[in-house]
Amino acid sequence: YPASYPEAVTVAATNAKDERSLFSNYGYSSDLAAPGEAILSTVLDNRYDSASGTSMAAPHVAGAAALVWSLHPGLGNRDVEDILRNATDPIASTDYVGSGRLNLHRALAFEVPLARARLEVPAQFQGRMDVMGTAAGDRFERYVVEYGDGTYPAEWTRLFESDQPVAGGALIRDFRTDRVPEGAHVLRLRVRDRLGQEVIERTNIVVRNVTLSAPAHNDVIRWGERVEIRGTVFGSGRTYRIEHGQGLSPQSWSSAGIELANGGQLEVMGGRLATWDTGVAAPDLTSVIPSGPPT
Repeated sequence: YPASYPEAVTVAATNAKDERSLFSNYGYSSDLAAPGEAILSTVLDNRYDSASGTSMAAPHVAGAAALVWSLHPGLGNRDVEDILRNATDPIASTDYVGSGRLNLHRALAFEVPLARARLEVPAQFQGRMDVMGTAAGDRFERYVVEYGDGTYPAEWTRLFESDQPVAGGALIRDFRTDRVPEGAHVLRLRVRDRLGQEVIERTNIVVRNVTLSAPAHNDVIRWGERVEIRGTVFGSGRTYRIEHGQGLSPQSWSSAGIELANGGQLEVMGGRLATWDTGVAAPDLTSVIPSGPPT
């Protein structure tokens, strides 16, 4: 902070090989990158010298923003940010440093206004939900929602596309999140206009359709009680089983005393997965119920 505030444009530094500079910070709050190593700049006593740092990278983006505004003085802050984030070239980095390295020529070549692409989704996907956002613009043509894996996904899987604009509404209605595998992914929205210009918005999501909510971690349960095991198992054709084991790293597992709701054959959303008769477990010992993928 303050670079991670939503109102800021966060700039990482790259070297002459279009790699992340070793000194540069990184992460999913980064918007884009710019050259930041061995950059010739002005110094004291009316001289020039080279220096390195994100303080060398950020002025490249600030200067690009000024040039864009000089050509299009009627644009708003977010309009200019959209241009900068979408006027980039791919970079070689295993760490996320934004949409790519700034390409000033592309920034100045855009026909404005660009289409609008916004994703307004929670970080966690579960069950059925509307995927909210905006895909619109004066020359809007089509939008695509897709997901990929990795910091910079090489392949994308299409989830939905439409030629109907959406302004602050459901991009996908009643989306079954089990269409995306469990775990962390990148969700991407691409909006294209009639000039062939494309605006991209991406965000990171975690799909969690298999969860345990109760008993909670480190809960103390009276031996012999019947305890509700609650959570979520969502997914077409999924069944589940629940087992318990003794100790922090059980060597064996047992389903004794566990009665599954509906035999573990039906989806459960934030409800009772099973009932556990703790009297079958040894008293005064730690028992573990795993939270893993269903069968």
